[in-house]
Amino acid sequence: MTYHSRLKLLNLERLEVRRLGSDLAFAYKILFSVVCINSEHMLTLRNQPHLRGHKYTLTKPRCTGLVRQCFFSTRVVNIWNNLPADTTDFSSLHKFCASVSTSYLLRFCTVYFE
Repeated sequence: MTYHSRLKLLNLERLEVRRLGSDLAFAYKILFSVVCINSEHMLTLRNQPHLRGHKYTLTKPRCTGLVRQCFFSTRVVNIWNNLPADTTDFSSLHKFCASVSTSYLLRFCTVYFE
């Protein structure tokens, strides 16, 4: 059986979607101090709340090398900043994970199945 047919049979999400979801959950844990990591060293909130997006928009760090672009603190920023403000619930981790839909995460996938 192919990978895609096994996923359908077992009713599972693709690995890439699960990774994106866990990246967003970890970013939430860092920003809201659920884990003991200093968020100022990894993720920085944008200090301009009057601009578009939700109130937890992050500043993307500048990076010139390809290696730095693959770091967690860089790769999660675009996905986090594009979260829909009207449907994303930031009140708790469980509500946040439930409010991030799979269809939203599929927009950021690089491999597509039929």
